[in-house]
Amino acid sequence: MSTRVLAPPRRVFDVSLSVELHTASMARSGERAVGGVTSGQLAAGDRVTWQARHWGRWGGWPSGCEPCHRPARTGRAGCGVCEV
Repeated sequence: MSTRVLAPPRRVFDVSLSVELHTASMARSGERAVGGVTSGQLAAGDRVTWQARHWGRWGGWPSGCEPCHRPARTGRAGCGVCEV
């Protein structure tokens, strides 16, 4: 599967680190950050615990932000997280 995004790679990378944007994109499941970094932009080494309802059940899981390089004006992020 692939998704075409009409935005510069640097912009896509930057918004991919937004807790608020992720929360908004997952509103249907009620996903929210409940521990660690719960708002703003994630940075290398940050941890966040998410809580959501999937398949009718509530659950929570920790997640971490690995170090990566912001992409150059064109091209891909240095960690492979950003497929552009």
